[in-house]
Amino acid sequence: MQLSHCVLLALALGVALVGARPLQIVGYQYVPDLNGDGLVGLKAYIENAFHTAYPAYSVNLTYDTTDYALDSYTPSSIIDALTVGGYDMFEIDTIMLGLLLQTPNLISKIPSGVDFTGYLNGAKNMVKGFPKPNGQQDLYGLPSYACTNVYYSYDSALGDANCVDDVIEFIHHRRTPHGTAKVGWASDLSSSLNVRLEYLDSWLDSHSSSNFYPVGYSSVLDPDDVSNVKRLRNTCTDKSVHPHINHCADGAYYNDPTSWFSEFSSGKSLILQGFPEYFSEILASDNANVNAPTHVPGTFSAITGNGDQPYMFADAFVMSKQNCRVALEDDGFDCQAAATAWLNWSKTNYARIASLGLDLSPVRPRFLAVAYEPFWTSSAVTSLPAFAKNHYNFEYSEVSRAKPLDTLHFMQNNDDQSTKLYNKIIANFDP
Repeated sequence: MQLSHCVLLALALGVALVGARPLQIVGYQYVPDLNGDGLVGLKAYIENAFHTAYPAYSVNLTYDTTDYALDSYTPSSIIDALTVGGYDMFEIDTIMLGLLLQTPNLISKIPSGVDFTGYLNGAKNMVKGFPKPNGQQDLYGLPSYACTNVYYSYDSALGDANCVDDVIEFIHHRRTPHGTAKVGWASDLSSSLNVRLEYLDSWLDSHSSSNFYPVGYSSVLDPDDVSNVKRLRNTCTDKSVHPHINHCADGAYYNDPTSWFSEFSSGKSLILQGFPEYFSEILASDNANVNAPTHVPGTFSAITGNGDQPYMFADAFVMSKQNCRVALEDDGFDCQAAATAWLNWSKTNYARIASLGLDLSPVRPRFLAVAYEPFWTSSAVTSLPAFAKNHYNFEYSEVSRAKPLDTLHFMQNNDDQSTKLYNKIIANFDP
């Protein structure tokens, strides 16, 4: 069958035709599900907002919690999604970037038409590829969120801590004199990756002026920092029950986050370690009106070593080289043009919508830390109620000073270091 002149012209110009397929994207699924709908409402809101801005294109955004997104820390699942899965983009935690770059023909650099101005330097550093002979590093991801570990506590005295010894002392004095059954420190150490990240946090606190890689990721473990993680782990033991339990080590908190937040807000745990977005769920656990809460915890730096130097996580969109090809598809769909439109729109919209909860009615912030720096001083943030604005201000101060993880080398000896740490700190642990 001969193609019409209109179709031929559209193909030549790379114009997206009516009925062309949507851009297929796996979103990073660890977004607070404040509406209890599996993020269906957020997905629809974002898809509609993008299509309104770019009518020539549409996007299918999946926060799939049963397939790819559930395994966003399983390399084979990401690789599968970006190849046979048919997805054009995957919003990854950038600690996976180096491994993906070492997988042949998997991801492509971000198109030149995408604007990277305004991003936090740390987040931008975490999407750079391996240096070329001339020292140049291409950009292989567009940041969406930045993140770092934080402490939550209803006791403002935690703010006086400057090192892990101070934190342990704070816990000791808040537990022992009163004979309380409170857990001192609560976090999740139930997986080898989580133990490793806790160790790296302690290591960086104690070696803030050192090169994070290769020393921090070395399989030769620093005994002081291993000891720091053990000491924090021990304060998670609940001695009020028989036998004693330690949910930080047994996976109970990870598998039942509702109890984690409710136990914290009810006073069972003195310190809850987590991420900035936990704030929204903590508020919900003990406030009838989350938009005007009366029981609000303080947020503090997660001091896990001999100082206070946070590290940065970052999430970012990466592009499939196989599924989002440069050549036009049979129906005239230009994936590169659609991807460029999505990424430029995302810069000022995607993470902002999710963080501020613009898809919810009434609007309720999720408090995700946005990687685009102008977000933090925007009127949308500065006009928030004081409790929300104060939390965003704290998040900004943390991610601004955080040291980025070395995403190119993070996975190189992950299995070895993680296994050694898990065996030393968690395996065969008697709480």
